Amino acid sequence: MSIRWSAAFFAGLALWASSGPAAARQGPSFSCEGRLKVPEQLICADDELAEMDLKMSDLFHEAGGPKHSPYRVHTYIRESLAIRNQCRTARCVRNLLTDEINYLERYLDGNE
Repeated sequence: MSIRWSAAFFAGLALWASSGPAAARQGPSFSCEGRLKVPEQLICADDELAEMDLKMSDLFHEAGGPKHSPYRVHTYIRESLAIRNQCRTARCVRNLLTDEINYLERYLDGNE
């Protein structure tokens, strides 16, 4: 086995292993690099908000994600994101993420 092939294999294996459940991952559901909106900057600067964002993203994907979620779920998340993009404080972002997580958990439990 060549060194180049084994390096590529182990890099791929590390990437696969790091794509596990949310508990194994850290940070928000998006990259904190480049030009970010104020709410994204707030999420990237706060570990709790980053964890909440990742949880919300995982729940949304569990509900079907952007392509397969029911219309009402997709609409709720889209509208909530539009409101969140108006936030200028961590408290505002935290409140909206909490609402989004609660909504998605109720939906996934069959209560929404």
